[in-house]
Order: sequence, then C-alpha cells, then structure tokens
Amino acid sequence: MIFVLLCLFGQAASELVQVVLDDAKAGCKAAHQTFEGTFLPCMEDAYEGQFHHDWGKNKGNAHFAIKFDPPESGCYQIEEYHPGGNAMCSPYMVQNARLDVDYCNGLSKTFTINQAEKPAQWNKVGELMFYEGNVGRLIMSNSVNEQCGVAECFMVADAFRLTKVADSCSRAQVSESKPKPTSPYTKGLLRLALTSSDGRADKSGMAAEMQLRRHGSEIEMTLLAHYGFEQVKIQGFRAVSGRRLQGADAGASQLVDVRFGAYGGNTEESDLATLRTLLNAKLSGSGVEVADAEVHWGKAAEFSLVEPPAGIAAWIFVVAFSAVALALLIPTIIFVRRRCARGAGQHAADDKAAPSKAEAATNEVLVTEKAAGEVQAGADDKDVEAASVSTTEELQGASELISSSSEEGKSNDDEARAASPKEQAEVGEQVLNTVV
Repeated sequence: MIFVLLCLFGQAASELVQVVLDDAKAGCKAAHQTFEGTFLPCMEDAYEGQFHHDWGKNKGNAHFAIKFDPPESGCYQIEEYHPGGNAMCSPYMVQNARLDVDYCNGLSKTFTINQAEKPAQWNKVGELMFYEGNVGRLIMSNSVNEQCGVAECFMVADAFRLTKVADSCSRAQVSESKPKPTSPYTKGLLRLALTSSDGRADKSGMAAEMQLRRHGSEIEMTLLAHYGFEQVKIQGFRAVSGRRLQGADAGASQLVDVRFGAYGGNTEESDLATLRTLLNAKLSGSGVEVADAEVHWGKAAEFSLVEPPAGIAAWIFVVAFSAVALALLIPTIIFVRRRCARGAGQHAADDKAAPSKAEAATNEVLVTEKAAGEVQAGADDKDVEAASVSTTEELQGASELISSSSEEGKSNDDEARAASPKEQAEVGEQVLNTVV
C-alpha cells in the first residue's frame, strides 16, 4: 500500500508541463498574407481539422506567428504538427519550411522542417530555454527558395506543442556548433529604419521584421565585412512600435532592432552611411530599404536598455507632469477650503452675536424707559398727594367756616326770635352775606 502511494505521489510530482498552440485557437497570433485551409485532402488530417497556408503566393512576404507564454521557466521540447497524409496533399508540402523561434530573453533561432514527411503526428524540432514572464514566439514564414513536389509550394502552419523536459537546457543545446573564438566578445544592437519599396504602411512592423529575419545571414555578412569581426551571430529581432521616420518617397518607416554578438573587430567604426549602403545592397529585392541606421554597443545593446519609443516617452512625461500638478494642486485646494471654512465660521459667529447685541440694547432701552416711567410716576404721586393735602386743608377750613357760621346763625336765630320782624330780617341778611 505504501509503495502504491509513493508511486502515485511520484507520478503527480513528475507531471509534465505541456502547452499546445493551435493555429485555429491561439489567442495571441499574428498573420500576414496567410489564409485558412479549404483544400479537403489537407484538411482531413490537419490538427483539429484546420490549418493556415499562403496559397503558394507572395513568397518571401507571408508569415504566421503564435506567441508562447511559458507557464514555468525551464527547457522546453518543441514539436510541430502538419497535414499531408493524403497523396493529393503531400506534393504541395514544403521540404525546407522555415520556423523562427524567439526564446530565452531576446534570443532567436531558426529551424528547417521537412513538412513533406511524417504528416499527422508530432515531430520534434528542438529544445530551447524559456523563462516565465518572457513571452516567446514561433513564426512560420515562406521563402522564394522553397522546395516541394510541384511547381507551387504551400507554406503550412498548423500546430505546435511545447513540453517542459528539464529545469534548464544543457550548453550544448543552446550554444552554436562553431568553435568559440579567443577574441574579445562584444554585444551590439543594429537599429534600422526600414521603408517599404511598394509604399504600403506597416503599422505593427511585423512585415519589416520578418523580411530581416529571412535575410539574417546577409546582415551577418555585412556586419562581418564592415567591422572586420572574426565571427558574428544575430541573436534576435524586435520591431520598435511607436516611432517612425518619414522616408523621402517610400512612406512611413518602421524601426527594427537587430541584436547580435561578435568577436574581435573594430567597434569604433562610425561610417554609418557606408553601412547603410552595404545593407541595401544585400537586401536588394527583399521589399524593404534601409533609410537610416545606428549601432549601440555593450550595455546599450540590450533590448531593455535602448531608449523607449517616443510614444511611450510622451506618455511617461504626461503621467509625470500630471503627478506634479496634482501634488501642487491638492495642498492649494486644502488651504483654500480651510480659509473658506474659517471665514464662514466667523460670519456665522457674527450673525449669531448680532441678535444678542440687539436684544441687549433693546433691554437697556426698556429698562431706561421703565426707570424714567417710575420716576415720573413718583413725581406725579407726590403732586397728587400735595394737591390732596391742600384740598383737604381747604375743605376743612370751609367746614370750620360753615360750622362757625352755623353757630353764629343759631345765636342770631335765638336773638331773632326775641327781636322784631324788622330786626330779624336785617340779621338774616347779615348772616347770608357772611356765608357768601
């Protein structure tokens, strides 16, 4: 039981990492002058029943590329699948089909595949190192030198299978067969501004890059002769998007970087005009012309260290400028908001204090008026009291006068009773005059 568990555990631990890239399903692909298959004798044993081809035309210009994003870093075995089991299909299959593989970190390798043999099966191409995060590419392209069993050969791109076989490839698998020279080794990057001889726009730069790939050996020979290298080897190609120069009569130009390594030679040679002339002579008939050329050496020859395209640089400037503007604008906004909040608070406090002041002034006026009223009322009361006293005194005086008059009148009455009528009348008149 333990043995079975160990076997199952070992089988799971050794499970292969494998990726199939199908021309009909690959999401990251780029095609130029290629078409889906419609010839039934070739479709019957194509992978998943479909493939791409060039209709036997546009030789040297058609290509079909599929990107490979490694799930893990390691050494991958590359296998190719093509149709051709039917006798009506096999004569059109190319005996020297070209496959370019971009692998590792900026390296490129060319393989030759005989698609006239071993159809409808996986055929080993080679083993190359791929790193997770560094996307590779497998590119099938046609050529004017294709060979097949009929007059018109069909370039075919069907499917690829990549299987991780080890954590790293041996040096013998990734090194060149030529003996290593003893001269100093130099890294170089040749940047070419290419124009299309037919005036067609190449927005992606893929067509221009493919033309250089097909003439890689001619470029190596040109660099070898111009700089006097003992040995030179192209390691990779890359179209530089976002930057284009204007050609005189051939329309917009496309920049393509060619990375190479060389031994010996004179890297101080700076006659780029002569280099451009030699390259155009080698690329004659390829459909592209070199409008300008420049060379970088050493660390500047790395793809990642060469100046970025102008479009990217412009975006970097815009982002940086926006960040600085925001950094200056945000504190200003905060300061203004604080000042506004402080001013609004002061106005609110003033508005709140204004009714209190008015109320206090009103109360003060009311108190003053009340006090004045009380004073006036007191004065009036005193006047009334004095008048009342005076009136009372006057009434008392009048009362006393009346009383005295009454007493006098009584005594007079008594005297009148004893007097004569004439005397009584005189006394009554006197009394009346006294009262009045």
